This record gives sequence, structure tokens and C-alpha cells, in this order.
Amino acid sequence: MGVIVDKGNSLIETAQALETQHPGVLATVKSVGTQAAPILNALEAAATDNPGLIQTAKAAIQGKIPSGEPPSDIPLLDHQQMQDYFGSSQYIFYTSASTFEYVLDFYQTAMLANGWQYIEDQSHQYPNAAQLIYQQDDRRVTINLSLNPLNNTTSIVINITNP
Repeated sequence: MGVIVDKGNSLIETAQALETQHPGVLATVKSVGTQAAPILNALEAAATDNPGLIQTAKAAIQGKIPSGEPPSDIPLLDHQQMQDYFGSSQYIFYTSASTFEYVLDFYQTAMLANGWQYIEDQSHQYPNAAQLIYQQDDRRVTINLSLNPLNNTTSIVINITNP
């Protein structure tokens, strides 16, 4: 058990260091871990362009991710396109073999169709990563998408908050 805690702490320290140099390293942490890929390599790959979720990774490692059902107005890809799924009232994580461009277009279209307002000045898009911010009533959604070049999958990390 101590080895697991030590590895978790080491992962957090590595992620924090990468986050400082490259905002957003953690969108693929959960998916990479469940696929048994080398975590450090995945963090370095994700750090290239992926906007960040340090607190989400810390919560995942420390087992503090909330439970509950994901909100029904947050669109998800078809179950056949999803792998390594986890969903709760505040976080949704999964990977997909769908292309990054397909997943980006899906969320840009489906969130608007579900009544969410896109916050363009706070959102960021890069060739292989995106952070999309949406607002609806008193809720805010951050969708982090990134291409994992190790296995050509797209990682999806969604954080739902009340500002």
C-alpha cells in the first residue's frame, strides 16, 4: 500500500511540475492509468497542448471524486465510442478511439444544442487539445479534450461546477 501512495505522490509532484511549464497535463491521467501505459510518458505527451486539471488529478488519486449521476444535459458520445468511462455529479472522464476533431465538433455542437452558452474568451483550442468553457444558469462546465499520441485516442475530461 505504501508503494501505491508513494507512486501517487510522485505522480502529483510530476504533474505539478509539468503544469507549471505546460498548462494542462492531466486530461489523460485516468485513461492512461487504466490502460497500463507509462504514466510519465502520457503526462509529457498531454503537457504539450492540453489545458489543465491539477485539482481533478489530485482528487482522482486521493479518491475524493464525488459520486452521483452525471447531469443529463451534458452530452456524451455513444457508448460504443467510449472507453474507460467514469461519471459523477461533478466529473466525467472517458477516452474514445474517435478522432480529436470529431470529438471537438461533437462537443461544440451538442453543448449548444443542450442550451449551454459558449464562453469564447475563456476557452482555448490547439491542434491536439482544447479547453471549452460553457455556462448555463448557475452552472459552469469545463471540457478538456486532448489527443493521446501514444495510442491515438482522445481523452475527455469534463468538470461541472457552480461558480
